[in-house]
Amino acid sequence: DQIKKQWGYSGIPITDTGLLGGKLVGMATNRDTDFLNDRSLKLRDVMTPHNQLLVQREGITLVEAQAELKRSKHSKLLVVNKAGELVALMSRRDLIKGRTYPQASKDANGQLLVGASVGTQAEDQERVT
Repeated sequence: DQIKKQWGYSGIPITDTGLLGGKLVGMATNRDTDFLNDRSLKLRDVMTPHNQLLVQREGITLVEAQAELKRSKHSKLLVVNKAGELVALMSRRDLIKGRTYPQASKDANGQLLVGASVGTQAEDQERVT
């Protein structure tokens, strides 16, 4: 509940370290938690285990990952390295945003570029120092 409230995520991957790069053990989503009465349960006790998730190996291309998400009808695709450590996550929402905003600025890997602007007024100077 705290993660959803603070960050707006409806699902989070669970790793053995709690961090990106840890060994993937499962995923907790709204489907796992929406109807729980006991909110003190640990995520590891209610999550969907690794073997029931859509998981691919590192090296999968963006086009292949998109095709796999479309084919499987899962909402998330998790990418792990040879050691089973989480390296990336792609969601159906990513596909929808790509279709909705086809002209978005992206790098050679298809990842969004970031830009910023600053006003020219004296009071804006503090933002750049």
